[in-house]
Amino acid sequence: MKYYMKIRSKDVIYSVKPLIKQVKNMGGELVTVFHNESLGTHKIWKNWGDVYENIVKAALPR
Repeated sequence: MKYYMKIRSKDVIYSVKPLIKQVKNMGGELVTVFHNESLGTHKIWKNWGDVYENIVKAALPR
């Protein structure tokens, strides 16, 4: 999302939430791919650890 779609870290959740909702409605499993670097501390990946955390929280069953 960062490189191909040019989405800022703070805006990713708005793109992913509709997908999460659809997966939940269908009773499916959400599969994501994060590279090690995107969860690291290098300045180009600032706040992307939060993106991962927010996606996981949004995907949890309620």
